[in-house]
Amino acid sequence: MSKLLPTLTAAILLALGATSFAQDDELFSNIRQSSVFDATQDGTSDSGTRSVSSKRITSSEEVRDMLKSAGLEAKVASSRTATTEKELAPWTFPVMVILAEDETTLTVVMGLTSIKDVAKELPAKTLLGMMDASQKNAPHLFAYHSTRERTELSLVIKNQNLTGQLLRDKINRMAVLAKSTDQIWARKLETPAKTDTPPSPKTQPTTTSFVGKWSASRSATEAFAVEFTADGRFNLVHVKDGNQSKSSGTFTARDSSLSLVGNDGIRLEGKLTVDSKTQFRFQIQNSPELTFRKAS
Repeated sequence: MSKLLPTLTAAILLALGATSFAQDDELFSNIRQSSVFDATQDGTSDSGTRSVSSKRITSSEEVRDMLKSAGLEAKVASSRTATTEKELAPWTFPVMVILAEDETTLTVVMGLTSIKDVAKELPAKTLLGMMDASQKNAPHLFAYHSTRERTELSLVIKNQNLTGQLLRDKINRMAVLAKSTDQIWARKLETPAKTDTPPSPKTQPTTTSFVGKWSASRSATEAFAVEFTADGRFNLVHVKDGNQSKSSGTFTARDSSLSLVGNDGIRLEGKLTVDSKTQFRFQIQNSPELTFRKAS
C-alpha cells in the first residue's frame, strides 16, 4: 500500500501537468445584514468608467491598463504577462493574466497553495478532489504547476471584445469558486487528539492569543472570517450565497467564553472551546457550533 500511493500521485501529476497552462442563516443568528459596513467587500463598481475597446489585446501593457481601468492594481511581469491580486477574506489570491503566443486567447491563472514538497504536501486525495472540481466547474481548471510550485485555478478566455470590467468579473468569479472549494485544495490543519485532562492555566485563552485572521465554513456557499487585533478589536465578515455582511467592534476572550460587542450595539456571547493555537470552536445558544481555523 505504501508503494501504491506515490505511484498513484505521480500518475495523477503527469495527467494534470499535461493540461497545465504556460504559466447565512447568519454567522451567528443575532447578526443582521443591515448592521454591517456600508461598503461591500470588493465593490461592484469601479470609478464609474468602463473600457469599451473591442480591439484584440496584443501586449502585457494593454492587459495591465485594462485591469487598472477596472480598479485593480496591476503591473507588467513579462512581455505577455500582467499580474494583480484578488482579496476574498481570509484569502488573498495572486493573479496572472497571460497572453497566448498567437494572441487569440488569454489565460487567467489564480494561485492557490504553495507546494514545496509534492510527496508530503500534495496527496493523491487532494489531486483527485481537484480533478473532480475541474469536471464540475468546467471550463475552470484546478491543477498543480511544477515550475511555479503551487496549485492553481485557471480559465482560458477569448481575446475578443474584452473590457476591463469583464476581465474583473472573471477574476471575481474565480475567487468565489476558489474560496468555496478551499476544503479541497487548502492544506488541512491537524486536530490534536482529545484528552480527558483539562487544559492547564498556561493554555487558557486570552485576548492576545486570538490575534490574527480566522475563518470557518458551514457549506460550499456560506463562510465566515474574523480578524482579531492586539488592541482587542474585531472585524467580522459573513458571506452566504454571494451576499456579504460585515461588523466590527471589541472582543473579550476569557476562560470558556468569547464576547463580541459591535459598534452598532450587537452583542454576541457564547461558549468558547480552544482546540489548539490554530483552532477554536464558538457556539451561541440555539446556534450551530462553528469551528474557526487560523489563516497561515
